[in-house]
Amino acid sequence: MQAAIQAIYELADQAAKPAWEWKPAEKDEALIERIRELSEADLRAAFKLRQKQARSEAIDAIWKRVFETIGVGTEGGPWPTLSRTSASRSSRRSCATRSSTARHASTA
Repeated sequence: MQAAIQAIYELADQAAKPAWEWKPAEKDEALIERIRELSEADLRAAFKLRQKQARSEAIDAIWKRVFETIGVGTEGGPWPTLSRTSASRSSRRSCATRSSTARHASTA
């Protein structure tokens, strides 16, 4: 076992890329505050909605309005790193996977 571990270390020394310094981008506090001003009260109200479809539609409308107001993706506006659509899709996909897995586990 020790020989295998040693071989792994030797391979890593030969093939590994050198470590590099990475620093996250600084937060744009003015943008964060602007988004908070545009959305916080409406989001709080939307999350109080009990009906899931109504809540989702309200949140989507808030997301769209805020993006349009601050100019996401436009010249001079902030660049979207994650769109609402892709976030929703990945969330639904992971929920569907969990449901499918649970369904198969219960039938086995």
